[in-house]
Amino acid sequence: MFKKLFGEPAKVAPEVDDDLKFVTKRSARVHSRDLYGQFAKSPNGRFVLVWSDADPDAHRSGPREDGPGRYVLLDGGQVIAEGRLERPHDGRVANTGVFVLNDWMFGQGLLCGRVCAFAADGRALVAHTVEANLYNNGLSPDGAYAVAQTANAPNADGNQLFVFDLAAGALITRFSPEIGWADTYKFDAKTRTLRLRQRDGGEFAFGFDGTFIDREAWIEHGLAAGKPMVLETLLREAGGKVDAALARRWKDGLARAMANPDLHPAYKARLLRYGAEGYEADGDIAAALTAYEAAVAADPKLGVKRKIAQLRQQLDA
Repeated sequence: MFKKLFGEPAKVAPEVDDDLKFVTKRSARVHSRDLYGQFAKSPNGRFVLVWSDADPDAHRSGPREDGPGRYVLLDGGQVIAEGRLERPHDGRVANTGVFVLNDWMFGQGLLCGRVCAFAADGRALVAHTVEANLYNNGLSPDGAYAVAQTANAPNADGNQLFVFDLAAGALITRFSPEIGWADTYKFDAKTRTLRLRQRDGGEFAFGFDGTFIDREAWIEHGLAAGKPMVLETLLREAGGKVDAALARRWKDGLARAMANPDLHPAYKARLLRYGAEGYEADGDIAAALTAYEAAVAADPKLGVKRKIAQLRQQLDA
């Protein structure tokens, strides 16, 4: 199957002096291959992977129906492997020269992608196709494990994190991380854990089997940061009912979430409603009425006008 997809490992032509040039912080040129593209370095700095989502023959890039892009792996500045993928992206290379690329594949508007991993000599280790767009990936420093995150899609492959054992050339597991998408990944082979780090600095451990190890830490981090996702997770676990205990637990986080100036009015209305339900559960009818009225002002379609009328009657009684 690998030979059919990628062909035989490419034979390497003689090198030229100063073949690799770093042009910007993200781009490089391999002169002997007339290749200009993005690059990634191995953590130890020995290997460099350069790739381009462009057809060098027809001079086309981006979504297209044919004309594959290229990649080149260099060891100490010398080309040791090269090949072609339909639309290579998100390259990463390990200290061993093992490397991964997300192939966005041909076609416009299609939900598809292929996770590709290779040994330092260019041999294919993994070629896993998914019916979703690929969001990002990660590779352990020793090249033993890799992950790939898919974007949302209306099928079983959407919003999934795929975990691969590259030595075995096998998928270990796939799961939908409760925390949402991560920006970077850390691997611990001894404990078989994977740490997902998000843009806000939160970092949480999952088992290689998808078990959420740091779930409570994620909840507390989300409350401290006022993350609506965490607030609604707690609400679901409470059966959709805000009681006094939940109201006290998320009070500060709810306030932080509502203080976000970029919060959509409809979402702010929902948070105001949650706060109103908390006040009501705690017996503070006046505060609950004020919060419900603010929620309706933010979103007249929220559906709490009857509740407002009931609370006004209670206060007038």
